[in-house]
Amino acid sequence: MEKLTNCRSKRENARYRVFCFPWAGGGSGFYSSLYQHLPEHIEVHGIRLPGRESRFQEPLYRNLQKMVKDIATTLLPTLKTKPFIFFGHSFGALVCYEVCRYLVTNHNLQPNHLIVSGTFGPHSELRAQHRIGWTRMTDKQFVAKLRELGGTPPDVLENQGLMKIFLPSLRADLEIAELYSEPAPVEPFISCPLTCFNGKEDRAHPPEGWAEATSSTNFHTELLSGGHFFLLEEANKRRICEYIASILPDYH
Repeated sequence: MEKLTNCRSKRENARYRVFCFPWAGGGSGFYSSLYQHLPEHIEVHGIRLPGRESRFQEPLYRNLQKMVKDIATTLLPTLKTKPFIFFGHSFGALVCYEVCRYLVTNHNLQPNHLIVSGTFGPHSELRAQHRIGWTRMTDKQFVAKLRELGGTPPDVLENQGLMKIFLPSLRADLEIAELYSEPAPVEPFISCPLTCFNGKEDRAHPPEGWAEATSSTNFHTELLSGGHFFLLEEANKRRICEYIASILPDYH
């Protein structure tokens, strides 16, 4: 599991684990640092996908089902040992939802809580309506669209060396998300509580699309200041960690 996850502070006596799924093209570094804002009874793991960080030489995923199965299979032995929650932002929200679905369907296992942010619900009609067309773009068009949408620092977009490293994983992830199309099930696959965070200045992602993804009535939604990457702002990072701590109490 160590190849898949980045845990910068192993806490042997932790009561819970939090597994955090990166946004498109993202790595595990941001998430693995969240331990600094969480109590000792919570251990944080950032998911590290192929084609980035220490797995840079590994081939990128081009298929969501393959990605989901590999992640779920690798995590499964660890997930069985302690209560856990999943947290995913943007593309990562879609991936962690699908990992939940795989675990429920194949192993009757799901997180204590699912936290998502920065994207439409998995079966929302708005997901299809807001497709951008990443799969049809040249690299030049792709970068121009990223610049238009914001969220990627201009100095990164203008640095050809960085883009040569960054672009392949970003394209692969966004193309997977673009092709995602799953009809809503008759009954939700998951039954765990679900929380949806969004940035006030980001494109609107109606929380109803996520409320419909679980049969639990324990659904919470919260708007925080900032755009698509609102979670990078220090105050928002602390708020998210504060919320995680509140739903994972340390009972003795």
